[in-house]
Amino acid sequence: MATNSENTTKYARLASVLRERIEDGVYPPGSPLPSENQLTAEYGESRATARNAVQALAAEGLVTVLHGKGAFVRPPPPHRPPQPDAHPGPGRHHQARRRRRPRWRL
Repeated sequence: MATNSENTTKYARLASVLRERIEDGVYPPGSPLPSENQLTAEYGESRATARNAVQALAAEGLVTVLHGKGAFVRPPPPHRPPQPDAHPGPGRHHQARRRRRPRWRL
């Protein structure tokens, strides 16, 4: 039977390793991730795999990619306590309108 890691793509596995390193503080906020070439050398994957892994982390909001500069770890979002709703709920003007009959007759 195939394990979960065998069913995922190479870039997803590499993104998972990088995500763990970010969460563990190996790459603190503001620090650059290794370049595509460094990731290729370290993990033995292609540059396309490394690029896709970094793009996946950028899509999650964990890193910011600056063209020509590299990928940098983003700081975690500030914790905001939940705000009470200013509007208690839908009023009469939010109710669905009933379908009206046409005014003309045959």
